[in-house]
Amino acid sequence: MGGCALCFRKTTTPSNRKGNTLYYVKLKHISLITLVGLAGFTGPALADVLLYGVIDTGIAYVSDIGGQSNVRQQAGGTAASRFGMRGTEDLGAGRRAVFALEGGFNGDDGTLGQSSNTAARIFGRQAWIGLASVKEGTLTFGRQYDFMFDMNRYGSNRYLGAYYLRPLTAGAFIGSNGSSTDIDRLGGGRVDNAVKYVTPTWGGFSAGVLYGLGEQTGRPSAGRSVSATAQYDREFVSVQGTYTMRQDPGTGGKYTVAAGGLAWDITSALSFNALYTRSEWNLTDDKVDVYDVGLRYQMTAPLSLGVGYARYQPNHGASNAILKGKRDQFGVSAQYGFSKRTTVYALYTYQYAHDGGAQLYFLSPSAASTKTQSVVHVGIRHLF
Repeated sequence: MGGCALCFRKTTTPSNRKGNTLYYVKLKHISLITLVGLAGFTGPALADVLLYGVIDTGIAYVSDIGGQSNVRQQAGGTAASRFGMRGTEDLGAGRRAVFALEGGFNGDDGTLGQSSNTAARIFGRQAWIGLASVKEGTLTFGRQYDFMFDMNRYGSNRYLGAYYLRPLTAGAFIGSNGSSTDIDRLGGGRVDNAVKYVTPTWGGFSAGVLYGLGEQTGRPSAGRSVSATAQYDREFVSVQGTYTMRQDPGTGGKYTVAAGGLAWDITSALSFNALYTRSEWNLTDDKVDVYDVGLRYQMTAPLSLGVGYARYQPNHGASNAILKGKRDQFGVSAQYGFSKRTTVYALYTYQYAHDGGAQLYFLSPSAASTKTQSVVHVGIRHLF
């Protein structure tokens, strides 16, 4: 940092897997001693704070919303826009204090992303603090993602874009705390009042557990959440299994999601992914199985192409309370990186509903008027 009173240097948060950087950000680095000094306090440098963000928006053509085609400016084609900060303090003996504060916003109009009429959340995506150790693992407390969010690395949506996530039809089961209500929680199931522990990595193996306190007076199990995961990660192959349960505070019903995923770098340019999820509401015995496979090809250093297919299979057909009827979904994408931070992209997603109307992720609160729905989206993503 030299003798500069307020200096920044660039660093990069690495992706989980080689060649997959869609949802990771380029960070600015500022020493907290500067912030402390500016606030008029004295003391040693306590921590490093990383300031980061993503903004993603573009133009989308949708074949059917309310019976009509539509052209709209749409945020979040490949990544939800956000701004956040992460901090770490070296405590010695291999231990660190860690925290994260992250809020989402809509890049097309600037509104907060996870707020509602009943809750104005500045840091609606994440707000947690904890302790981390290479030997002992990481223990954190606060508003955190359950482990289904980690399964995105095995889903085709990681390169086909947000439209490829599941329909937003599980709101009655997941709750309305600013989480995405897609049926298998891949879009971001956030758990308030959560305690989360992730083990160290032993020879490629790691695991984690999360418990979200329902905080209902006299009813300790009402509104609680439980999540667990186990993962094996080697140079070219990763496999992971995850289970998440949320107990509804009103009915006592349990909404569970189980998942298994595989990611395989076939060559340095070609990657394969496969993801299976089962979502279940125990009070009606409704279940939905999703089978998702895809390929991503790095044609040149800046240009990548993707293709994917997903099948949604509800056990009770059109009467299923989670998702009404079987659906097939197909997607293709092309992304071109002008730099490590700025990427332009084109997406195409198509869904066919065997029963009722199609419904692609986040386009409309109700299904389309026909069995098919498609979207073409061109946009730009910048990491800062």
